[in-house]
Amino acid sequence: MKLTQTIKHASLALASVGIISLTAVAADEKAKADNTATNQRDRSGETNTSGDQSNSSADLKITAGRTPRADEGQRAFEHCQEHQSHHC
Repeated sequence: MKLTQTIKHASLALASVGIISLTAVAADEKAKADNTATNQRDRSGETNTSGDQSNSSADLKITAGRTPRADEGQRAFEHCQEHQSHHC
């Protein structure tokens, strides 16, 4: 009988810890998903967003530098601009 009570207490303790952990994870995920302030900031027009980027060489180099594949595309674009190639 004492073993049965110990098992019940241990099971209850584990279940409680599990519930508390899941609640904490869910609360953390909800906090991460709330980007209302960011959306409001971007809509206000006070900050630049990706839609505000010009097609200047400097801006394109910054964007192209984010990934190797994008950098390859930038080099191809610049090559086409320099040589006015009809293959581009």
